[in-house]
Order: sequence, then structure tokens, then C-alpha cells
Amino acid sequence: MERKLRRLLILCVDRDDDVGRTIGVSTPIIGYQNILNIATRYAISNPEDSDANAMFAALQIYEKLSKSIGKGNVEVALLAGTASEGIEADIKITSELDVVLSTFNADSAILVSDGPTDEQVLPVIQSRIPVISVRRVVVQQSRGVEESFVLMTRYLKKLFEEERYRRYVLGIPGILALLYAIMIKLGASVQDIWIWSTAIIGLMLLIKAYSLDERIVKLYNSAPISFIAVVVSILIIALDVALITSREKLQVNIYDPTSIVKILALNLGGPLYSIDLLIIAALFILGGRIVEAMLSETSRTHRKDILLFTFLACARQSIFEGLKIIHGRGDLMYMLYWLGISFMVTALVGGVFVIRSKIVKSLQ
Repeated sequence: MERKLRRLLILCVDRDDDVGRTIGVSTPIIGYQNILNIATRYAISNPEDSDANAMFAALQIYEKLSKSIGKGNVEVALLAGTASEGIEADIKITSELDVVLSTFNADSAILVSDGPTDEQVLPVIQSRIPVISVRRVVVQQSRGVEESFVLMTRYLKKLFEEERYRRYVLGIPGILALLYAIMIKLGASVQDIWIWSTAIIGLMLLIKAYSLDERIVKLYNSAPISFIAVVVSILIIALDVALITSREKLQVNIYDPTSIVKILALNLGGPLYSIDLLIIAALFILGGRIVEAMLSETSRTHRKDILLFTFLACARQSIFEGLKIIHGRGDLMYMLYWLGISFMVTALVGGVFVIRSKIVKSLQ
């Protein structure tokens, strides 16, 4: 039986979009001659970068396969991501790959890259088309001492000039130096400085390990008002914790749950009224959700939040009295009195929603 010829797509991927940012071209770029022109322009503009070598390697593979399986069964294309090299870059590469596949209906692909960074998009490409081979281009370098020194200087310059590297090379030492100066001024010990420095480095590693910075940006873009409200609430809770821990330390028996509950109730309902700060923090979160829903004109979604906001704002006194009861100083009837008022006010607000809905339906 005659073997069916494959339709191969040779993909050269520039995940950080060096080519686009250097010579100002938009991707995807499809076709031998088009990529040859781009590779030549880029090599002239930036002869020291390996992306040009990757493009020429892709063209070389195209020429070899064209002779063996025919020009009509092979195509070459250049895809590019974004400077951030994050999720946005992978999304852009996926979109560009869909454009290329709509132009050239290939059944398999060959990935050409100049390093492990570009090869990180391999799962993205495989989600659209099978990859049968990966060609990594390694640029040959002279091993002389002088050439090695020039190469090292060039990489150091890149670390200090490119934003994606500069934020770590300069940012982390800058934060640690500033922390050291502040804590020395405040009279902290060397041990405390090391503890805080280690904590900051660990926090930064966790943020990058789980892409928390990208998730926070996405959350802010999707719901900015709710995001700001949550941040303010976290700051209020942090202030509350600081006020509680600054008080005189009390003896707590960790094996006695009743003792722990009493100590917690005393701190929350103490002279600094920590429970008020917690209620304000919760009201900020609910208020942010309500405003966000109103601006998006989804009236049904924020009714429950408004009712909860109303109840929580009215129930402050009953919550406070309940904490006093736990500590043996409260009045049960007084707590039930305020709790009843809270439910009545919440029910009135709910009734307003019901009446408003009936009026709107009658007018339609």
C-alpha cells in the first residue's frame, strides 16, 4: 500500500517577541520568502541574537523537506508571543497558530527553537497539532578567554537593561538593602534582619512559583472595585491583628478549648473594640461586590449582598453582646433584642426589593 505523504508545518517560535519588538513586524509570518526577508532584516538589526539562527535553521529544514516530500506538503511559519513570556504570550501563540493552520492544513509539526524558553510552548502547540520533532539551535561560540569575557559582559548588560531580568537582579537586592537600613535605624538585631530578609525572599519565590502576580492582575482587571475592597479589608484585618497582639499577653491553656474561646472573645470585644474592625472589613468586601454588581447592571446578583450588608451593619451590638456573654459579662435579653432589630431592618429592606420587583413587572 502506498504511504500517505505528511503535510508538515515547520514552526519557529519567538516566545518573548524579540523579532517583533526589534524590527516592528507583526506575526504570524508564513512562507519561505517572507521569513527569509524577516530573518535577514533581524540578523542585520541584531546580529548577536540567536533568534535569527533559529529562523535560518527553520528555512534550512524547509529546503530539505521540500526536496523529499514536495513543496506543497511542507510550510514554514514564525510565531511570536509577548515580552512578558507569561500566560499572555502562550495565548497569543495559540491564536497565531490557529491562523497558520487555517491557511495551511498540516497534520504534524516540527518545532525549531533557540533555547528552553521557547520550548516551553511545546504543550501549547501540541494542543493544536502533533509535534513529531523538536530542533534546538545551539550557536557555536569561541572558547577563548577574551571571547568568553565579552560574552559574559554582554549577558550582564542584558540582565541590567531588560525589564524582565532587571526587576529581579536589581529589585530583590534593592528591597533587602532598604529593609536592612530601616531595621538598623529602628534598632533591630541582625537575627531579626535575617529572618525578615528570608521571609521576603520566600514570599517572592512563592509569588513567582504560583504566578500569583499574574492572577492578581487578572482579578483586578475582571473586578477592580471588588479587588480594591478586598485589599482594604485585608489591611483592616492586619491592623486588627496588630492591635490584639500589642495588648498584654494573657495565659492561654491550649488543651482547654473553653479557655481559648474566652480569650478570643475578650480580645475581640475588649476596650479597643476589635470586632468593629472585623465588621468594617466584612462590610468593605460586601460593599465592593454590591457596587461592582450595580455598575455591571446585574441587579439580581447583589440583592443577597445588600441584605447581608444590612444585617451585618445592624447586628454589631448583638455580636458584641454575645462576646461579652461568652466571657460571663453579657446580657442575653439585650443580645436577643438587638438581634431582633437586625432581622426586622433586614426584612424591611427585603420587602422593598419585593415591592420594587412587582412594580417593575406591572409596568412592563
